[in-house]
Formats: sequence, structure tokens, C-alpha cells
Amino acid sequence: MCVCVCVCVCVWRQLGPKVLTPVSSVETKWNSLALSPDQLAHLLKIGRFTGNIQWMHFFAVACSSLSEVGCVQL
Repeated sequence: MCVCVCVCVCVWRQLGPKVLTPVSSVETKWNSLALSPDQLAHLLKIGRFTGNIQWMHFFAVACSSLSEVGCVQL
């Protein structure tokens, strides 16, 4: 399984039940996984995410973006 899928699933398990999620919660989870702050800033910019975001929209943009970068196989 590739790392990008594992990351998406991990964050999904923590935030998935929520419809709206504050950007600060996403930032906290992202940082706790030691992911690139630059990558998060890029995702927030291309998705035009601010304030409370629709979690599923962010999830879709993040999975798409991470898969474009390529996956490291576990």
C-alpha cells in the first residue's frame, strides 16, 4: 500500500465524520503526521480553503494531489 493512501486514511479516521472542519484542525493533524507544511499550504491554496472547510472536498483535493506526486510503497 502506498504512503499517500495511508496518510489519507489516517486523517480520514480522525476527521471523516465531520462535515465541516476548521482549517486549524487539519493543520494540527497534518503537522502531527510530520507532513510538509508547504504541501498543506499548497493544498489550501489550490482548494481555496479558509475558515471552516468541507472536509470531503479537502480530502479529495489532498488525495488527488498526493497521488500526482507519486507514492512510496510500504
